[in-house]
Amino acid sequence: MLRLPDAPRPEPTAPLSQRVSTRVAGWLERRRPGRRSFLRRAAMVGTALAVNPFDFILRPGTAYATVCGPANECSQGWSAFCCTINGGANTCPDGSYAAGWWKVSSSAFCRGEDRYVVDCNRLPEARCTCHCADGECDRRRVCCNNFRYGQCNQQIPGTTEVVCRIVICTPPWEWDETCTTTVRTDERTRDHSSSCLNGPNPTVIAVAYQDMGLVGAPVGTPTGEERGAPRGGAWRPYDNGVLTHLPDLGVRSLAGPAGVHYAAIGGPDSALGYLVGDTEDVAGGTVGRTEHGAVYASPSGATGALHGPIAETYRGRGGPTDWLGFPVTDVVAAPGGRQRAFFTSGWSLAHDPSTGETKLVPSDVELPDTAGEWPPTAPVERTAGADRAATAAQLSAATFPDGAPTAIVASGATFPDALAGGVLAGAAGGPVLLTAVDALPVATRDELVRLAPGTVSVIGGAGVVTDAVVEEIRSALPDADVRRLAGPDRFATAVAVADAQREAAGGSSGGDDTADPDGGEGPARPEPGPDEPVPELLGSGPGSVVYLANGNNFPDALCAGPAAVRADGPLLLTAPDALPEPTREALSRYAPDEVVVVGGPAAVSDEVMAEAAEASGGSASRIAGPSRFDTAVAVAESWAAAPVPAVLVATGEGFADALSAGATSSSTGSPLLLATSAGVPLATRQAIARLEPSALRIIGGTGPLPELVAEQLRHLP
Repeated sequence: MLRLPDAPRPEPTAPLSQRVSTRVAGWLERRRPGRRSFLRRAAMVGTALAVNPFDFILRPGTAYATVCGPANECSQGWSAFCCTINGGANTCPDGSYAAGWWKVSSSAFCRGEDRYVVDCNRLPEARCTCHCADGECDRRRVCCNNFRYGQCNQQIPGTTEVVCRIVICTPPWEWDETCTTTVRTDERTRDHSSSCLNGPNPTVIAVAYQDMGLVGAPVGTPTGEERGAPRGGAWRPYDNGVLTHLPDLGVRSLAGPAGVHYAAIGGPDSALGYLVGDTEDVAGGTVGRTEHGAVYASPSGATGALHGPIAETYRGRGGPTDWLGFPVTDVVAAPGGRQRAFFTSGWSLAHDPSTGETKLVPSDVELPDTAGEWPPTAPVERTAGADRAATAAQLSAATFPDGAPTAIVASGATFPDALAGGVLAGAAGGPVLLTAVDALPVATRDELVRLAPGTVSVIGGAGVVTDAVVEEIRSALPDADVRRLAGPDRFATAVAVADAQREAAGGSSGGDDTADPDGGEGPARPEPGPDEPVPELLGSGPGSVVYLANGNNFPDALCAGPAAVRADGPLLLTAPDALPEPTREALSRYAPDEVVVVGGPAAVSDEVMAEAAEASGGSASRIAGPSRFDTAVAVAESWAAAPVPAVLVATGEGFADALSAGATSSSTGSPLLLATSAGVPLATRQAIARLEPSALRIIGGTGPLPELVAEQLRHLP
């Protein structure tokens, strides 16, 4: 690099304006030496730069460059350091990029290692005006010099002005992988400095912080002095994180809420020990690994520090990528001498040192005071087949191992007919089996043969279950009475099913007590087995009631079915904002004392509820919760009280596997609750605790209800 003379001289090709102004400035300097003439000369040269700055190419020289030193003036030709014009951040400002660099060997500013000066050049599309820095004593140039070695980001074309320079101790190609390893050395610039940069012989943490960008680093501004730590290490807190140093581990950083939390609990002086890695982005949050655990920050900023067996268990489960989510507390003391940490999922991990066990526990469940004891849980079973028809067949076999007097067959492609048929099945003591539109599945046929029912009701018209399927059923069960129950739409079909239910129960489809024409009474509901508790039935009895649910969606109607059976009433369907005529006509004929609407106003409007009450001549009430899961809980607890023989858990996100669950719920006295593929909702969890089931049964495969649902159920008290 060329030495810059005291009075800058233009290259031979410099514009006339620049050559003239430079000579005038030199003449003024000779005629009137001193501070005032220096300022005049600087102003004259500055004017030339403003006229044609792109041709005024300046290079590093030999003058002292410390702030307030001889080379701190704009006329000396040096570019300002970034921390002078970038808010104390030793980083390239917006609109610039790392363009070139040179080295100073064995610098005291880098603890005896090489020091590097990196030029931040203007991006071609950015704007830049030639001026002097306005620091208290650093008035070096900004955006005046066209200079570049071309060692970094060479894909950016052209040579633009140097906005400022930064100083680092990390080799540029490690600091920015776009830089080449080509070495340019200028030992004459070893004193270049600025008040915001480290002085000679800084600490290891100070060097790392400078290379991260000082206040422009992710950890932010220091909030305390560097302090010593165990085993000869050190650490320093910042307003957005922390830096730690141990010779064996090097300098590590943790930025963001996790870093702030780590510093707050004592950094390396805490049970976590030193950081062993830098900030990691995981699952939308951040993680800082430590010697004995980790510090976590969720996407919402909630933090938690884990160590010991709980940290090991959590890490083994996949950390934040597991369904547990991020920790929202540190490891805290718990009853019975245990340790416990809580997570965003609403679950916790608890460790009992007396037994060495670490278990999942819902966050709202208290632990026993006695060590070695855990809240009791119920066994979990899953009923699932290769498809929805096979799942229905398996559920039928588990519910009716000795056969059934009747069976319902409905389409597995849609939900309304199967849900309406589930009430008839539950009242008659039989299952709901599923079929394709034009072919009877093998699993359904085999289960029908095994059940050997006396009657089979096919629900829905020929558009949803063809006559060919009905004939297949008759062929498989030559002695059974196979009949179709259907109407022109789902609402009329539900009425046809309700009429059949009332007739089978010994009444008529009108509003009186006329006996069934055949003199029959519906099959009795199966009694609980000798080892099954008899569930207490709430709201059941001879009172006349009709349940009404949205026929355009399945969750409310699915859960309403068992309640309707227990109340000896039918289930009718409605549109959300209009009461269908078939439903209105049936309510008028049945004239029930009460219409129970299942679902909130979004599912069945208040206007429809009033229309239903008017059509029936009775009253109307609503069972609902803020979500489908809360509604399912409210419906279940309207007819069942603890203890119950079992709780059935079906998906609330799809109807396929759940279509047969209503009939099983009705026949066994086991309430039906809902879950999701993401887990068991809080409302469902708390209801299970209140209902005290002897067992839990998942309906459906691991697609709709994955293993995590089973795991959660296994750990519910």
